[in-house]
Amino acid sequence: MPELAGRQIVVTRATPQAAPLIAAIAERGGEAISLPLLEILDAEDGGLALRDALAELTAGDWLVVLSPNGARRVVEHAEAALLTPGACSIAVIASGTGAVLEAAGWTVHLRPDAASSEGLLSAFDTISITGRVLIAQAEVGRTVLADGLRERGVDVSTVAAYRNVMPELEPATVEDALRADTVVFASPSAVDRYTEHVGTTPTRALCIGGVTAARALTLGYEVSIAPEPTVDAIVGLL
Repeated sequence: MPELAGRQIVVTRATPQAAPLIAAIAERGGEAISLPLLEILDAEDGGLALRDALAELTAGDWLVVLSPNGARRVVEHAEAALLTPGACSIAVIASGTGAVLEAAGWTVHLRPDAASSEGLLSAFDTISITGRVLIAQAEVGRTVLADGLRERGVDVSTVAAYRNVMPELEPATVEDALRADTVVFASPSAVDRYTEHVGTTPTRALCIGGVTAARALTLGYEVSIAPEPTVDAIVGLL
């Protein structure tokens, strides 16, 4: 019998990012309920601020990218900014983000063992930063990394690479979610939005990353944490 036979799992990631996980659940006999709680849009200025910020980077500077969505925007706007691979050092928060950049010919110079802003901040402790640091992130993002680097005297700036907005939820899909046995969260904002619009059913939550897990725990979910933000790691815990 397939390992996930009879299981119903709510997948809350944005539709493009959710497809591999949904396919993996189906391959193992489970039913994936797609309930996207975020939609990824370009920054309101169409990427102008990102292009301008990328154009100012020089050798000795660091470009930090915090998500695959941010990495895709960086790749998209780098050519217009005349920023070529190798023009600055690159740091990423996790392997998925690095994979997007590496596929476009960029070299990742720093990747933390723990896929979080806190983990990346600790990783920066191991190197000497002589230039500036530009962090490309969501329009509304956590400030842990930027604040921590500034406390150490680093010249840090942030730029909005994209927006994360709440899509309209279909009532029938919400009803399906309420009959599921597990919900998968990839960010604290997804935890908050699900709890607000659906509730805490199902109570079992599989979380990607410690920050997401901490938020789910505070809201009463029974939490498992995927050791890596990969489909295999997630499915292995379902």
